[in-house]
Amino acid sequence: MLNNERMEKPVEDRRGVVLSPRAGWTLLATAVVLWGVNWPVMKIGLDYIGPLWFAAIRVIIGALVLFVFLGLWQRITFPGRSDLPVVLSVGVVQVGICMALLHSSLLYLEAGRAAVLAYTIPIWTAPLAALFLREALRPRKLAGIFLGVSGVAALFHTQLVGWQWQDLHPGQALPLLSAVCWAAVIVHIRGHGWTQPHLSLLPWQLAIGALLLSSAAFYVEGVPSVPAQPVLIAALLYNGLLGTALAFWAYIGAARILPAGSTSLGSLAIPVVGLLSASLLLNEAMTLWVLSGMALIGAGILLSTAVGD
Repeated sequence: MLNNERMEKPVEDRRGVVLSPRAGWTLLATAVVLWGVNWPVMKIGLDYIGPLWFAAIRVIIGALVLFVFLGLWQRITFPGRSDLPVVLSVGVVQVGICMALLHSSLLYLEAGRAAVLAYTIPIWTAPLAALFLREALRPRKLAGIFLGVSGVAALFHTQLVGWQWQDLHPGQALPLLSAVCWAAVIVHIRGHGWTQPHLSLLPWQLAIGALLLSSAAFYVEGVPSVPAQPVLIAALLYNGLLGTALAFWAYIGAARILPAGSTSLGSLAIPVVGLLSASLLLNEAMTLWVLSGMALIGAGILLSTAVGD
């Protein structure tokens, strides 16, 4: 049974404007589509530029857009002392490290498969929350973890058949490593008491991530070379404006209106959109193994995020 502590009913923002559940679902659908379609867009962009510089430019654009947008609405606040640890956690790990891992993973995996693996986050959140927050690891969550890991194995079936481990490339594990890091940040956020609105702190988190990504890109990939190719420019603008600034704003807006369970379950559609868009834009094959892996991971996430024994 899902957590229904917060029912879907209209809420008011600080200005007294009523925000309906329909608006929440519209915002969530916007974020889901933008993030899902972004997987093949990133894959296309990496034909022209290195993954670290692609990620850095994307985050820089997103940070600038949010600074301007929130500045016009007078919603920017400096991180307070109590929020500084979680701002650094999100900026360094969730934005910097995870973005680097996800973009780099597309050098070794199809966009659709990487999207599914990247969104195994709830499967890894459950054991981490049990370890660090003393949350109960119930049988249902254990079953969810088992199903999720089975789905991961299904996505790597070509390497696992006959135990041909030599065919595995370390780069194929990058989305999973990103998911574990993301889960660790979620556990940190869960145990943190916020004193400022998360949206007002997001530009600072993106700025920290951008600094880390730019430094890593200079060290690994050298001075950036951005060819004036229309496809690359479009991919970067999509990532920065839509896939970062607008998508984060829409998702946070949805999370303010909808119950947490609805927002989490709605996020399951992101890898589905990623698979479909990668199939349409990149002609990636949606094999039975890929679909089975996605189904197992989805079922595992449902069990892992459900409340009950």
